[in-house]
Amino acid sequence: MGQLKVGSTPLYKSIELTGRCGATVYVKREDKTPFGTFKDRRCVALLEASDNPNAIFVHITSGNSGYSMGMLANAWNDKNGQKVQVVNVVDKGIPRAVRKKLESCSIVHRMDLSRGIISDDALRDIAMRCVSERTGRHVDEKNVISVESHGLVDGYRQIIKEIAADGVKPTYIFCPVGGGELATELAAQAAETWGNGAPKIVGVTIRQNILAKAKEFLKKPGRSIADKLVSGYSKFNPLVKKMVAEGRIELRTAGEGELAGEYKWLNAHGISAEPSAAAAFCGAVKYDLKPTDTVVIINTGKGIYDQSAVEKRWMRRLLRGLKYAAVALGTAVAVIAAGWGLLADRENLAYRALWREAYIYADKDRSSIVDEKEGKEMLYLIRGMGAESASGLDYSDITPRELEFYVRYQRLASMTTDNITRLMMADLQLRYEKGTFRCETLHPEIPFLYGKYSFGGYYVRGYDPTRPIR
Repeated sequence: MGQLKVGSTPLYKSIELTGRCGATVYVKREDKTPFGTFKDRRCVALLEASDNPNAIFVHITSGNSGYSMGMLANAWNDKNGQKVQVVNVVDKGIPRAVRKKLESCSIVHRMDLSRGIISDDALRDIAMRCVSERTGRHVDEKNVISVESHGLVDGYRQIIKEIAADGVKPTYIFCPVGGGELATELAAQAAETWGNGAPKIVGVTIRQNILAKAKEFLKKPGRSIADKLVSGYSKFNPLVKKMVAEGRIELRTAGEGELAGEYKWLNAHGISAEPSAAAAFCGAVKYDLKPTDTVVIINTGKGIYDQSAVEKRWMRRLLRGLKYAAVALGTAVAVIAAGWGLLADRENLAYRALWREAYIYADKDRSSIVDEKEGKEMLYLIRGMGAESASGLDYSDITPRELEFYVRYQRLASMTTDNITRLMMADLQLRYEKGTFRCETLHPEIPFLYGKYSFGGYYVRGYDPTRPIR
């Protein structure tokens, strides 16, 4: 029977990531598979393991796995003259562009996945009904295969075999965690390949993932820029917990801001990855690695990630946030105008307002709590200190003026080109040190007359390099 060629993806040493992580870092490029996702490996393994020319594969998917399964099944049919079919069950809120992609290669069934756990029997019923409606023929239940319940086929394990074949013996392997199948497969094969010297598998996920919770099902896990990691249920939950207890797997979480930043960095450096894949890189960059460590990061690829749909979703969230901020601002103005004696305490009010904004900016994992590490990083940036000189200081003693400088102008790095930012920041820092710095408004994006100093569509009120700031 004909085989589909998937695997043997590149493994290369990354100088940039080695510098960022402080350890020797290799990247396994699963984005180089036929459909740009590590899911291709499992799908091919399932096709090869099945000896049924009329098999119907059914599973719940958020996009990548379903597209991979559908496209590879079609290629398999063309190569072997079979009639394998794929039924992809998706949530009713799946982005339209992703749904259209799935419909181009498979049968798609939309439903509300937040109502409860979908059993294998229910999946089989859905698959039989969908195929029967599409073909008009009776469907034999024996032909229906639930992808998630098929067992651990030798798909993802081949990744470990390829790493070992390339002569790399890692201390840690970082991978993103959605349902947990990849992490458990890697851990199982690592133990078989290296025995007691097997590397620890560090699985990185998000807070909206069931494996990060002490629960069996999340009715409303929420949304994330790393949409493939949003999971309210996983059949691998017990196995992941067992391997975590045994010390073979370690679970970490990454925040939305971290994922967005790492996603941008990866794509700027020619590594095709969606935010879900960027989770593994976030974990490696944050991990306390030693120079003697050897790390392999599994780049699970980009697949059919719909960036425009996610951007629209985040824009809606931003607009909602601005609406709530406007209401809060209006309330604050009304309270002050009412003359409740707060004008006498306006410096303290401004201080608290700056702290709130500084916390929002410094809170990288969006937990609403700035931890000690984040606070100290904020302190280093404001005062230009090294870790040693600032280690004994309490970052809560930052003055309102220092906070003002940090919040208003340090964040301009996200609005401007790097060269302009460096020049502008150097000038602003000098003015700050001389005591000539002043911010005139809590909203620095308000347009001002000096249009030639606009950056990326934003304007900085009160900043004009051609005239002194009073």
